[in-house]
Amino acid sequence: MTTTKRVLTAALKVFAEHGLAATMKDIAVEAGVNEVTLFRQFESKQNLVAAVTLEMLRHQAESMARIDLDNPDLRRDITRIAKAYDRSVSRYMGFIRALISERAKPELGHRITSEAIDTFRARFQAYLENARSRGLVRDMEFSTAIDAFVGMIFSGALRRDLKRQPYSRAKYLEMCVEFFLCAVRECK
Repeated sequence: MTTTKRVLTAALKVFAEHGLAATMKDIAVEAGVNEVTLFRQFESKQNLVAAVTLEMLRHQAESMARIDLDNPDLRRDITRIAKAYDRSVSRYMGFIRALISERAKPELGHRITSEAIDTFRARFQAYLENARSRGLVRDMEFSTAIDAFVGMIFSGALRRDLKRQPYSRAKYLEMCVEFFLCAVRECK
């Protein structure tokens, strides 16, 4: 494992356990590197938080890379996106809780949004626009539908992390996909 990967893994663990108040020293100890290495590589804790966040969001964006824009199969593709996003959110839930509980600086939020979230959303939107041009979905505001879809999945993962639910993860994701498909197809 590269030093960068070790540091990101350690930072993810330490931030999940101690929140964003964790120190660079804590992370260096967990990663088995010198604190100077962290500052040399990331310059600041804020940059390290951004790097961990971007790593998390990269996993989400990978779900889009597997979708064939030339041959859309809505149920298959939206199910793949839902499962990949859910796996990513569940994997990083401790870190996500740390981000939620401690107010991040606005420039970090902007950097994360512009470098990762916007890329994921743009690819998802391009997929839906392609599907619309083929007559597979109705004409609508896709950015709102995308936010609602990922919001449902995120909310489900958050609830599962807090308390066991009376339904399975698979059943919940299946329902999210159904709601989304009905919304973009005008189900009655």
